[in-house]
Amino acid sequence: MLLIGILFLGYGISLCILERIQWYRIVWFLVGGGLLLCAVVPGIPKWIRTIFVLAAIGILLLITCMSILNLLTIRNGMGKAADVILVLGCKIGSRGFHMRAQAAASYLRHMPDAKVICCGGQGSDEPCTEAEQFAREIKATGIAEERILQEGASVSTSENIRNSLPMISDLKQPVGIVTSDYHLFRSVAIAKKQGLPNAFGIPSGSVWFYVPDYTLREALACIKGLLKKEL
Repeated sequence: MLLIGILFLGYGISLCILERIQWYRIVWFLVGGGLLLCAVVPGIPKWIRTIFVLAAIGILLLITCMSILNLLTIRNGMGKAADVILVLGCKIGSRGFHMRAQAAASYLRHMPDAKVICCGGQGSDEPCTEAEQFAREIKATGIAEERILQEGASVSTSENIRNSLPMISDLKQPVGIVTSDYHLFRSVAIAKKQGLPNAFGIPSGSVWFYVPDYTLREALACIKGLLKKEL
């Protein structure tokens, strides 16, 4: 209990120092701090200890289940070909952004007839739309400009896909969804829900340290999406 509490709390603190504070990250602090207190403070009722232990187990189960779903999505997409791929928006300048751009460019080099729809609007701290920056980075790898389309008005995964639909001539054709590996299952599920029945995932890399946190976020987002009937 002491070790897991220290790991959870330390991980939450590290995330906030290295990146930024986000609402869902409070779980690392609450569960980690609770386990730590239960381990070092005598006299805490057994039922309180049980709650924090079950919460920690629940977090680990969510991360494990979401990881399995993402791996299955990657496996299902292996070897599939598409004439259109979507690269989903990501914060400009982040490692994830560059990895998605590289994954899209790599796919386009292997599929010379395919086109890419670059997605993402402009955040308050971004110099241009994410779609525009994606287009620049992909073009810089040698991909012809006429193969690159832009959807620069969206601010979420759901909008990335919805706003791209008018640019796809046949919605029943296979469409590749380029995004971070931890984000694949939810992205493909949203794409299928919005009218792309043959969507499949094309994974880009991710920074290993953030994977547990981002995977937990995806699990919570999937639960929210199911409740809102977005998946």
